[in-house]
Amino acid sequence: MAVYRAKKQWHTSGGVLESPGKKRPRKSGAKKRNAKCNSVTCCAIRAIVHKYFFKNEPPTLKEILRDVNGDPELPCISKTTLHRVLKEIGFAYDRQHKYSTLTDKPEIIAWRHRYLRQIRQFRSEGRKIFFLDETWMKAGHTVSTCGQDQTVKSAKEAFLKGSPSGLICAHCGSEQGFVEDALLLLEAKMADSYPQEMNGDNFEQWFTELLPKLPPASVIVMDNASYHSVRSEKIPTAASEKDTIRTWLTEKGISWEPEQVKPELILLVQREKHKFIRYRTDEMAAAAGHQVLRLPPYHAELNPIELAWSQIKEHVARNNTILKLNNVRELFKEGVRAVTPAMWTSFVQQVIEKERQFWDLDLFQENNESSLLKIHLWSASDSDSSESEESSD
Repeated sequence: MAVYRAKKQWHTSGGVLESPGKKRPRKSGAKKRNAKCNSVTCCAIRAIVHKYFFKNEPPTLKEILRDVNGDPELPCISKTTLHRVLKEIGFAYDRQHKYSTLTDKPEIIAWRHRYLRQIRQFRSEGRKIFFLDETWMKAGHTVSTCGQDQTVKSAKEAFLKGSPSGLICAHCGSEQGFVEDALLLLEAKMADSYPQEMNGDNFEQWFTELLPKLPPASVIVMDNASYHSVRSEKIPTAASEKDTIRTWLTEKGISWEPEQVKPELILLVQREKHKFIRYRTDEMAAAAGHQVLRLPPYHAELNPIELAWSQIKEHVARNNTILKLNNVRELFKEGVRAVTPAMWTSFVQQVIEKERQFWDLDLFQENNESSLLKIHLWSASDSDSSESEESSD
């Protein structure tokens, strides 16, 4: 049974018991503990776990936590937070024994293997495959220190003194390089490290302009971000009026009885709604003669544009000494121009190798259910510390 403690509590620092409210000194450059895990962080955590899977090594929670907190690009999280996030992004546990099985949930394996089959088929047909994605950055995106600016000398100081605005960056590319004139750079306010202006309307406006720039019958790979997945029609939920549910069922040819209560009608909707889920982006692409292929959840490592983003952001960080948004905009454009078709070809080949590893992993997990990889969650001696970490989440 979890023990919940007040936020102010006694804690130790270097073996010394400190009073409530006294902050422990943080080493220079240390990361804030238990920052929120956004989709980028979740993708990175999944990739860290799969790194061990690909080597057929059973990772421990301690090893995964060390890798996450050792990455300067990721937030510092607790063991309890990591345990929760692993379940949220599609890993399953069997906690009946000291060692708990860690593996992808069946629905994630099914989605991933379906994706791998489809993209293999498209390549065999000679279809042109394009990968799109979005990223964002603030004016303070830079290396840890900058010597040329005498008023603002660090990224941290830039964040504190500067505007909360940032840049949404969207682009699309293939083995032949980035699509010409397809870059979107949109200034946006940042909230919780995420640009709120990236929504369905803004994405679809950019997507509409992108489609004519692609060759006929292209395949467009994208993730499952909410603004990629705006539904073409609203499907009733438990919050809908009973008459609205009845009307929807009738329009879809689903029989119902006048005597049925609302919970029964909702069960009918839930049972049949998968047949009627349509996304506006998919329909826009189909109208232009293209096809959308969606990545499995939190599998950014299967999108080669992520490797391009890494190159571009590194260029911005190395050269961002002014720490102004307009300068970051120009540096980003320079970074995009520096990513050559040859680099894109290399990125795609790296992802094809990753696809092969996932294909083999899915077959391995299917054929070795009795000897799945094991992860050591925590022993009895860890329980106190995990409860303490729970209170800080």
